[in-house]
Formats: sequence, structure tokens, C-alpha cells
Amino acid sequence: MKSDPQPISFETWQKIATQNLPYHLNLSITNELSCHYQDAYQSYLSKGLSSEKAIETALADLGDPSIVNKQFLTTFISRRRLFGTIAACASYFIVLLTFPILLQLLGDLVSYVVQDFFSTLVLIFILSSFIRLIGIKIHSLHRPSGLLMVSLMLGTIIRFGFLFFFNTLPFSGSEPVFSLGINSMTETIWHAGFVIIELLAGFASIWLGWRLFRINQSLYGLLPTIRIVFVLIGFFAAGVAVSLVLNSIVAASLFSALGYSMVTVLLSLMILLFYRASFWKSDYQIKTIE
Repeated sequence: MKSDPQPISFETWQKIATQNLPYHLNLSITNELSCHYQDAYQSYLSKGLSSEKAIETALADLGDPSIVNKQFLTTFISRRRLFGTIAACASYFIVLLTFPILLQLLGDLVSYVVQDFFSTLVLIFILSSFIRLIGIKIHSLHRPSGLLMVSLMLGTIIRFGFLFFFNTLPFSGSEPVFSLGINSMTETIWHAGFVIIELLAGFASIWLGWRLFRINQSLYGLLPTIRIVFVLIGFFAAGVAVSLVLNSIVAASLFSALGYSMVTVLLSLMILLFYRASFWKSDYQIKTIE
């Protein structure tokens, strides 16, 4: 005859429910669950239940810890995705370093298509992982991060269009593209679309950086710097767009180089961030911004 399963404690329940989550999320979720559990426990005691029955009922209200853990890993980020994001950041740098080899093997057109499409997908994946890593109270980040992802994909589509229809990249010539008689109307429209998307990406990046200033945590000591880098990337992207409108190719090239350098800095910070999130232990203290 099987005996009834022994009731588990709240400590055991929360360990099962929060396993494989980064430490800062584990800590925040555990604190919130503890408050709900204590409120439910005290409520059941006030209704006349014994201490053991109140504990059992309060834990039952929280649900099956294994199911709750799956929900947390789906909503937030698992250690497996942390490692996958580190690999994605590294692959971005590998593609940049091996791009000259791609040029020799595949030619200019195919190489740019492969590099651009791959880089965009990697950046969108990294950005999505970053938002999920923050985890708690991120509703204000959904719109700017979503707008940034959309603008990245639209920018890639426009560059594909230039390569397919005109066999060149946007603003690759030295002539002022918005001057009458230099380009066909179709090519001018494509250039205008590129400028609009560049402005949109700049606005989204600045918006996201500004929203990150309202997140009340340091995220393993790196969020303050990441905020500033997002804002700088946005300003440089906007600078590219404004320079192109003013037909200043030199200024646009300068802003573009600065923007790409900031993206490199951002991805380096992301590697460090996801590494810390993967291995940060509970005996460390996470500092919060007051």
C-alpha cells in the first residue's frame, strides 16, 4: 500500500520553481513568491486551519513547482538560452572577421547578403534575450525594443533591394543622391526609404536607452553602461540619416563608423553580461540603484 507523499516546504518548492533561472531573476521571483505565500499562510491561519494545513494549502495555491518552473523559463530566460546568446555574440564577431574570406569565395553580392542577413538575425536574437534577461517589470521596454527589431529587419530588406535592383549599397557613390538628375526616381525613393529606416532605428535605440534608465537595477553592474551605449548608437544612426539628407557622405561615413564601433562595444558588453548571468552565484551581492 502506497503511503501519502510527504508535504514539501516552501524552500523546497521555490528551489524547484526557480531552478535554471539567472540569479537576479531567482532572487526577485523568490521574494515575490514569498510574499504571496506568507499572505496566503496567514490568511488560512486566520480562518482556523492548523499550521500544517495552512502551509499545505498555501503551497497548493502556488501550483505545481515543476509546471511553474516551465512557465518561468518560457517567460524569462533559461541558462541554455544564456549560453546560446553568448555563442550568438561570438558568431557575430566571427562573421565580421571572416568576411574577407566570404568575399573571395562567394563574391560581393552574395557575401553582403549573407553577412547582412545573418548579422540582423543575430542582433534581433541578442536584443530579445537581453529584454528577457531583465525579466521583471519590462512592459515599458516592449515597444522600443520591438520598434528597433522591426527597423533592423526593414533596413536589411532595403539593403537587399539595393543589391538586387541596383547592384550596389545605399549611398555608396560619391555624388549627392538627392540632387536632380543624378539618380532615377525609383533609386531616389529607395534612398529616401533607407534614410527613414535609419532615423527610425536611431529613434528606437534612443527610446530603448531612455527606458532602460527607468529600470531599477544594475544587472550585474553592466546596465548603466549598456543604457548609454544604446543612446549613443541611436544618436549615431540619426546622424547618418541627417548627414545623408544634407548630402554629406563624409559625415555619414563618420557617423556610420562610430555607430558600428558602438555596436561592437554593445556586443562585448552583452557577452560579459550573459556570462555573469550564467555563473553568478547566490553568495554575491547584487547592487540596486536607489
